[in-house]
Amino acid sequence: MQRLLALAILVALMSACSEPSLKRPVNEALQPYLARPGVEPAGENAVVVYLTRNTGSVQEGRGKGAGTPWTEIRLLVRMGSQLPAAALFGDSDKIIDEGDGFTRIVSGNRPPQRGVLRFSGPCGLEVLSTQSSGDTTEKGTYLAEMRMNGMFLQYLYGAEGHQDHRRYADWAYNWYMNGRAPCFEPSRAQ
Repeated sequence: MQRLLALAILVALMSACSEPSLKRPVNEALQPYLARPGVEPAGENAVVVYLTRNTGSVQEGRGKGAGTPWTEIRLLVRMGSQLPAAALFGDSDKIIDEGDGFTRIVSGNRPPQRGVLRFSGPCGLEVLSTQSSGDTTEKGTYLAEMRMNGMFLQYLYGAEGHQDHRRYADWAYNWYMNGRAPCFEPSRAQ
């Protein structure tokens, strides 16, 4: 009887191990990104990679994805041309000029009053960065978005000022472009 029970358990374990994977295939347009170091599928319409917050280099191996927005940048490449943050805008929004090319769009009917930070990122791309936490608008965690060709970048990070926003936008874009710099911006060359 014990042998039959042990055999039944062994057969059940072996059949569980041999079942096909239930992972969905990643969209064909995202397949090339899976060949890059540290990249993993994040559903069928996105891939994810983690960048270190202090250098922008790709994290690989154990511990990646285990940090916080203050230690790493979680970068998604997603299918779609519409930025999700744009859906937050309304007719009664207040636009606050923060200087240095940054504006904060605050909805009159949505607490908390942190809003969406809008600025020009690499190659003049519009960046919409929604503040999700923080006691002030100077320091907080943000989910930023940049529209690309038929897809967009969405990355989560912690920032303490405008320089952090620009630096992380550059790092996300540089990773997406695989280190190629397709445009020249005189304002950044100074």
